[in-house]
Amino acid sequence: MRLLRLATLSSIILSSMVFADDNQPLELEANTTTVNSQLEPNSTITHNETLIAPPVAVANQQESQDFVSAWGVSVQGGTLGIGINLAHALYSDYLDIRGQYNFLPISKFDIDNNEFNVKFNTLGLLLDYKPFGGSFRFTGGMYYDNRSLTLSGNNIDIGDGMTASGSASINYPSFSPYLGIGIGSQAASTIDKKGFLINFDAGVMLAKATVSTNLQCNSTSAGSCDNFNNQVNTFTDNLDSGLRAFPFYPVLSLSLGYRF
Repeated sequence: MRLLRLATLSSIILSSMVFADDNQPLELEANTTTVNSQLEPNSTITHNETLIAPPVAVANQQESQDFVSAWGVSVQGGTLGIGINLAHALYSDYLDIRGQYNFLPISKFDIDNNEFNVKFNTLGLLLDYKPFGGSFRFTGGMYYDNRSLTLSGNNIDIGDGMTASGSASINYPSFSPYLGIGIGSQAASTIDKKGFLINFDAGVMLAKATVSTNLQCNSTSAGSCDNFNNQVNTFTDNLDSGLRAFPFYPVLSLSLGYRF
């Protein structure tokens, strides 16, 4: 019995020693964690508390300031005569507003002892829309249309061997809408920078011209003016039908200038 008790006691002691050895790594791990948790606050880096403005806000502010001063001026030549453009970007890469004035330096010329008086002035307000933000654009707007052509004299051929004295005029409406396309930007933007510009425009003015006449028969031969009124009507109808066949006036122009 005594030997049995000694054996049992020895087993208990050995088990206690093994249990203690198994717990040692856990104890060390806990201590390690404690030490790390104590060291971690000491390793915290102090951040610079100087406030810096967000770069996006700065960029937006700079962009807005640039568009305030985004202008362009150019001279042009084309089917509306000689012109000048003054453009401004509407705070965007996509939309410009443009004022335009055109004139024809010729005011009169003579053909077959008859005089042609030419009035050819237009004043336009246009919007240039660039759907891709680049050089290609759609243009729309309205022109104050001050154009007319008047033939006057004493030897106006009205057809069928008849001549007349007086005048015949072709007049355009006072206001004509415009639709077209173009290549090139008239005003500076974040894409088309400041500098020299070359632009091309192609479009149509919706302008239906009308004909007016004030003609008298200038023949003194008996019976030569019997059909004069009918021939005047035929002459007027021929002009009017030709104008009705082309209710659009083509607009082509090339402009050179500077964006600033």
